[in-house]
Amino acid sequence: MRPNLDTATLVAHFWNDFSLGHVRLPVLPDLAFKLHDLMSEANYEPALVSQALAQDAGVSARLVAAANNVLNRGRVPVATLDMAIMRLGRERTQALANAHLLKQLFHGSPAGKKRLQLHWDLTQRKAVTATYLADLTDSVEPSEPLLLTLLQNLGALPLIDWMERHPDAPHGLNALVELDQAIGTQVAQKLLSHWHYNLDWIDAIGRRESWHYLSDGPLNSIDVSLLASWSELESSAQPGPPLGEVAAFKKWSQACLPATAGIGDLYSEDGQTRLAALAGLLD
Repeated sequence: MRPNLDTATLVAHFWNDFSLGHVRLPVLPDLAFKLHDLMSEANYEPALVSQALAQDAGVSARLVAAANNVLNRGRVPVATLDMAIMRLGRERTQALANAHLLKQLFHGSPAGKKRLQLHWDLTQRKAVTATYLADLTDSVEPSEPLLLTLLQNLGALPLIDWMERHPDAPHGLNALVELDQAIGTQVAQKLLSHWHYNLDWIDAIGRRESWHYLSDGPLNSIDVSLLASWSELESSAQPGPPLGEVAAFKKWSQACLPATAGIGDLYSEDGQTRLAALAGLLD
C-alpha cells in the first residue's frame, strides 16, 4: 500500500489533474441561469419568475417558508409562491432561490457523502451567522452574505469528489480541511468562472478569510461574511487572528454595532434564539 500524500503534494496533483480536465466540476442547475436572465433588471416580471420557480417544487416550498421566516415575516402568512416573491422582492428572492439550488449540490453526490454533509453543516452555520449579522446593519441586505458564504465554500465540492477518486488521497476529514484551506478559495473562483459569474462575484469569493482586507465604504457583504467566518473559527482548534486585527471588525465597531457577547451579541440568549430561527432559511 502506498502512503497517503501530504497536502503540498495533493495540491500539485489536483492542479495537474485540473489542467488535464480530469477534475469533475459540479453543474449549476439550469434554473439558476434562467433566474439570472429573468431577474437581471429591476423591472422584472414576477409572474415569469414564479412560472420558472414552479419547475422546482423544493425551491418553491423553501421560498414560501422563507417568506414566513423571522427575517421576512409580515402580519399576513404567505401561502403561495406568488405571494412569497412579492414579499421577498427581487434581490432576496433571487439570492434565496440560488442558495437552495446550491444546497442541492452539497447533497447531490453519493461520493464522499459524509464529508459533504460535514462541509455543508459548517457552511450552513457560517451562512446563517452572516445573515444574522447583516440583519443588524443598515447597509447590508441579509440575503447577500448568505449567498456569498455558500459560494465561498463551494471549492470543497470538486475537492471532495477528486479525493474520493484519487488512489493516494487520505480519507480523513482533516485532510479535506487542510486541502480546502490551501486551495479551496481558488477552486471556488475557477468554478464560478466556469459558470460565467461576473468578476465582482469572483473577486468577492477570493476574500474568504482575508482577515486584513479593508473594503471601501460602509460595511458590505464581504465584511459580514468575513466576520461570520471568524466567529465560526473562534472556538475551533485553529482560530483566526485576534479580533482586533480583523479589518472588517474595525468597520463593525465604527458603525457602533453590538459586540459584547460575541460579534453582534450572537452568543447572547436573544442572539442564539434568532440564529436558530434564521437557520430555517436553509433547512
